[in-house]
Amino acid sequence: MTEAVGKDPGARMRFLRYRKTNNRAVLGFILPFLAMGMASVLVLWDRTHGLPVPVWVPLLILVPLLLVAGLLLSIKSIPLIQELGDKDYAYSGLVLNAFLILFLIVSILYYILRVADHRP
Repeated sequence: MTEAVGKDPGARMRFLRYRKTNNRAVLGFILPFLAMGMASVLVLWDRTHGLPVPVWVPLLILVPLLLVAGLLLSIKSIPLIQELGDKDYAYSGLVLNAFLILFLIVSILYYILRVADHRP
């Protein structure tokens, strides 16, 4: 790097120039963490203070919306990997969102089956 800078004064500026970021991939990676944090806060807040609405309303509406949005953003970012990079964010977000959506579906089914067994 120092040899290139000594020969070409503009080389340092080209080296320091920022690459464009694959924003869809990064946001698709961050959204599942936001969904998990929201679910955790809702459950903990409901246990200590209570919520004005039943806790299942935001858990069944907001959390799946965030996970589906993250999944769609991760899928849409895959064709942009060659141009913008961030392959690790795109595929990690895709796997993380898909896993959490499956986990949510299985949890809902478990809850429904468990409640159905305990009804009089």
